Amino acid sequence: MVGALFAMVAFIFVLFFAPNIETLVVGEILCGLPWGVFQTEVCPVVLRPYLTTYINMCWVFGQFVAAGVNRGAVQRHDQWAYRIPFAIQWVWPLPILIGCLFAPESPWWHVRKGDHEGARRALQRLTSGNDPNISIRYHRHDRAHQ
Repeated sequence: MVGALFAMVAFIFVLFFAPNIETLVVGEILCGLPWGVFQTEVCPVVLRPYLTTYINMCWVFGQFVAAGVNRGAVQRHDQWAYRIPFAIQWVWPLPILIGCLFAPESPWWHVRKGDHEGARRALQRLTSGNDPNISIRYHRHDRAHQ
């Protein structure tokens, strides 16, 4: 997520300093990569419907912000008419980064670090703790013994 935020900041530079329409297209395609990362989620099952709806609400909120910024910039007749809307996008990565610093690590992150007990605890937090049908156990597959 942090890498996607830094990529987003870099790709906005492509849009902001684009000298022609072809560079704008490349910048928009590049921005699509971190936008896809932002759409992924690791959250407790009980919160999933709310957070999924919240993602959609953020997209709608972004459309309102974009409409307001474009409405203000449409009166300009210089290069800032298209640069200001792109520059406004630099506002969002910092608050999202701060939120990421307080987010718990994902089970995937724990497994990659070799912390299987931490992954098990993270999975327990993400699933319903009262569901007896859920069993979180680690099965080590040692390739040397196969």
